[in-house]
Amino acid sequence: MNLNKEEDRTAWKPFLDVILSLCVSGDNADFFILNPERIYSSRSSCRAIIESYGITDADKLSEILSWMAVGNGSKEYLDMRNTLSLMSLTERNSYIQIEKHSPEYKYKLSIVNHYMGRLPSSGIDAYSYGWAMFYCYAGKELEYMKEEEKWEYVGSILQKVLKSYSSWREFIHAFAVGRLFHSSTLSADISRQTRASLIKLLVSPLSPIHKAHTWK
Repeated sequence: MNLNKEEDRTAWKPFLDVILSLCVSGDNADFFILNPERIYSSRSSCRAIIESYGITDADKLSEILSWMAVGNGSKEYLDMRNTLSLMSLTERNSYIQIEKHSPEYKYKLSIVNHYMGRLPSSGIDAYSYGWAMFYCYAGKELEYMKEEEKWEYVGSILQKVLKSYSSWREFIHAFAVGRLFHSSTLSADISRQTRASLIKLLVSPLSPIHKAHTWK
């Protein structure tokens, strides 16, 4: 997807805003969903968020973007799904409870098992694509990349999003499952915050989703 021209960036902005708003959770999620441009406008907030993921300079940003932008963030999920897909439901449930599996691994297997057959073949790539896009915006804000480089990455990610998912419902569902998969535990708070944020995004008349391109 070529976003070199300002008019193309403007046309796709509502669509990109929806994707960026998915990266926000917690008490301030509602505000940022309705004001997506504020997500990446604060240098201090951008720095705090991306440093929590180990991004401290331009080289590290480039390394992580190259890894995430091709969907590698969901490789573990897809590997688990492939393993479980060869088993019956009873066999899957027994396999998840094997003692040698760590609590974290069992938790991730349980998420994969619960959503078997309920996601497209791209799995939770939506989660990687969404965060990769946020890193591009934050990286530009922190001067870790130039404007042209940012839009080259964003255009490439956007093209993968459109190829991998056929609707907002599909993309948002995959992103939400990705958030659960990458959480350390299936806490009630995480589930409640995720559900509340997505409902706000989908139903609020002020949501950027109503201004976004029709999914094609």
